[in-house]
Amino acid sequence: MSDVFNVYKNKVLFLQSTASVNGISRSLQHNDIDPIDGTTTAQWKKRLQDMFTAFIQTNPEVRQLRFISRLNNGHEVVRVERRNDKIVVVPEGLLQDKSDTEYYSAIAKLTPNELYISDITLNREYGVIETPVWPTFRVAKSIFDDQDTFFGFVIVNIDANILLEQLQRDFKHSLFELAILNSNGYFISAPNPALHFGFDLNIPNSTWQLQTANTPLPILGHIEEVRLDKQDYWSIGETVFLSTQEDRQLTVIGLFPKKAVAALWEPQRNAMMLLMFVVFAIIVAIILIYQKYVSKLIELHDNQSLYQAIIAGSPDAIISVDRQGYILTWNESATFLFGIAQAQAVNTNLLDVMNENDGAKVLNSQLIATVFDKKEHTLVTIESSHHGAETKVFTVSLSPVIAINSTNITSISAIIRDVTDSRRSEQKILQMNESLEQQVIARTQELEAATAEAISANKLKSEFVANISHEIRTPLNGIGGMVELLKREYLSDKQLSYLSMAKNSIATLTVLINDLLDLSKIESGNLQVELEPFDLLDNVCGVISMMSLRAEEKGLILLLDSVELKHRKLICDPYRIKQILVNLIGNAIKFSAKGHIIVKVSTRAYDERPDNINVEFSIIDNGIGITKEQQKKLFSPFTQANGSITRDFGGTGLGLSISKQLVTLLGGDIGVKSEFGQGSTFTFNICANHNRDINITPAAPPFAEQSVLIFIADEPTAHLMQKQCQTWSANVTLVREFSQFVSVMTQSKPDVIIAENHLIVAEDTHWLQHSSIANCLLLLLIGRDEVDIALLESASCEHLIKPVLPIHLIELCSKRLNNSVNIAEQTNYGSAMSKAFPDKKYSVLVVDDNQINRIVAQGLLEELPVEVYTANNGREAIAFLKNVQHKNDLHLVLMDGQMPVLDGYKATEFIRQGQAGGVDGKRDYYCNDSRYHGRGS
Repeated sequence: MSDVFNVYKNKVLFLQSTASVNGISRSLQHNDIDPIDGTTTAQWKKRLQDMFTAFIQTNPEVRQLRFISRLNNGHEVVRVERRNDKIVVVPEGLLQDKSDTEYYSAIAKLTPNELYISDITLNREYGVIETPVWPTFRVAKSIFDDQDTFFGFVIVNIDANILLEQLQRDFKHSLFELAILNSNGYFISAPNPALHFGFDLNIPNSTWQLQTANTPLPILGHIEEVRLDKQDYWSIGETVFLSTQEDRQLTVIGLFPKKAVAALWEPQRNAMMLLMFVVFAIIVAIILIYQKYVSKLIELHDNQSLYQAIIAGSPDAIISVDRQGYILTWNESATFLFGIAQAQAVNTNLLDVMNENDGAKVLNSQLIATVFDKKEHTLVTIESSHHGAETKVFTVSLSPVIAINSTNITSISAIIRDVTDSRRSEQKILQMNESLEQQVIARTQELEAATAEAISANKLKSEFVANISHEIRTPLNGIGGMVELLKREYLSDKQLSYLSMAKNSIATLTVLINDLLDLSKIESGNLQVELEPFDLLDNVCGVISMMSLRAEEKGLILLLDSVELKHRKLICDPYRIKQILVNLIGNAIKFSAKGHIIVKVSTRAYDERPDNINVEFSIIDNGIGITKEQQKKLFSPFTQANGSITRDFGGTGLGLSISKQLVTLLGGDIGVKSEFGQGSTFTFNICANHNRDINITPAAPPFAEQSVLIFIADEPTAHLMQKQCQTWSANVTLVREFSQFVSVMTQSKPDVIIAENHLIVAEDTHWLQHSSIANCLLLLLIGRDEVDIALLESASCEHLIKPVLPIHLIELCSKRLNNSVNIAEQTNYGSAMSKAFPDKKYSVLVVDDNQINRIVAQGLLEELPVEVYTANNGREAIAFLKNVQHKNDLHLVLMDGQMPVLDGYKATEFIRQGQAGGVDGKRDYYCNDSRYHGRGS
């Protein structure tokens, strides 16, 4: 430890003896002007700050360097410190007054030959322990004026962690544990870290005397037995004195655990003695190695004091020359660059060494003299062929060098860098860039040609899809139409059954064709989303009504939960929403054998964009379920959960893939949660816009503030009806048995009764004569196949065909509230119309190139008061229309889109242009073509 302190003493002596410290001392004593060279105090401060910065950079253990002067009333003059791994020069406004510190008073009393070393303490700033805490000790050297009077001092704050960690590592290698005490017996280091720096951290009992029960210090070669922190040790130590004037010292103690001694001593005493000798030898070796290490640090410090390491380590050649260009100094990089040793280079002219190529030489004696005289920096680039070798390119930076104690230029520094490789690389890069530009142009042309070819192929594919869509649907429509015409004939039950099977097969084939065509459009990027205003509740209820027939055929109950549907009027693509719902509900029906299928729909406005609505759908079934492995490939085209699905349930596996693509087009996502054998829940969401059209008047909620009595047998259906009515602010009572139903009805007298027909049709009908029935609205829910009706429709009784959906209840209440139309007038008007209708004749022109389609159209229209005319193509239609004498002689044209000779689009265009005789060209004509509608015909 004494050697370490000696190292830092030498470093402080070096700093105290530097020209910057002496210069600033002289200027402070002579009104801020150095009498020797006229340098101001501010200039000396800047140089001293630079020197302190360089010193801290090369000595990582130094945390702070300061110069403090008595003339400054004990204020810091210069302070440089390491802060957060950065070296910071403290500005003048943050310099501190240190005149009242202990070390200021102690340093002021030193003689010229003495140095100051402080105790090891935790560092403080402005009197407060700095966090994170770190131990430090200070080494200072006094500065005296010409009268040998104390003038100031240079002080170094050193991070003691490095010293302490090195000592701890050394002691651990020797099986000893380290303890260091200050002058007052407080622990600086101890086996228990909780005892460290108790004098700074206000831990009064962290002293040797209190922790060891006043055991004497093991110094002067004495070995003491001591008990510390509930463990017995053998201890030996020595004292390191820090001051010759004050009684300050450090006591370094080595602690050897008795347990270790006993463990080693008992089995083999001689081996223990040998081990002790080895340990002692290791300690001695460590001390010798450490002493050599410290000696090397001192030697390195002496070299660094001349700043040669910076120059020697530079990758550039650094040469100093005089005004005539003769070389004064020469670093190792210059030797490597030019192949000339320093001894040979000194006193040689730089121009001879550089050997610039013939021609207008940039680097010449006149340039060097100009830099010397004008004190200006300059940078030139030259080419040189040294000793006949290949030509090299150098950059030469010439800068004037001004000595510290002089205002005159003493030399010029020439920093020379070989940039030959970088110049060659630049040339190669330029050549490569030019080559790459040519390649990019050629590749761009290839890509443009390939893009044009792809666009053409995509156009052909789109046209093919449109054509095949028309060609496939045309015969399919003919088959479906013929089936419908056959059902009008007198057929047996068996024949009707056959026709029903054929109709189902046509429907299945239609779904398959639509899926394949939609998939083709999706893959080619031709499937478009058409945004239009629509009523979300009406749209969803339409799907539920349509799909409920399929559900009833399998004995399933299809329910709608729209309680959380807060936004009805939206702008989106209602057809695609319906297509997705049909796919998912159809799958739920297909894979469920019994129970319920619940469709939940909810809407939520985005907080940051209130006009953007997130619509979420959930389809919940209790069918066969899907395993985790099967869910991973569920949304891939032509894929079902496993091969047996196709055998048992049929299908192509396209529905979910198309649904996923449609959901993505609508800006949403789709997913599934399922367990095998426990049913599935498919969830998808879409993005829509809120339709804030001022012409839309929101319908009043049904049953608001009214009492409603619900008598429905199916529990989930009853609960959903209850939730929906409560959402409309109704007071709902739910009953399970007929006796409860009659009791609540007669006692509570509800405003609205919602009851299933089959629950009351077979019961005693005396309750119907109760007076409360006349004052309330009875909504009778009737199944599609029910024949016996409990009560006929009247002003107080409405029949609703199941499933009864929220839109049905809303429309019913709206109709009952709108009583402005006179019923008698409506009846008379209806009678008049019914009398006039049979005599009224309408004329319709059917234009189609397929004879079967024309026959089907005629058959479907023959039961109406319509006279049907036909044409094979657009040309025949135009010719027919030209013969029409009056525009009222023809009321409607049904025209196919794709036809030979003249298609429906062109024919319609001619009609609108007035090229069809007397027919009004502004009328609307319907084109039955999948390409025209985008939805399929």
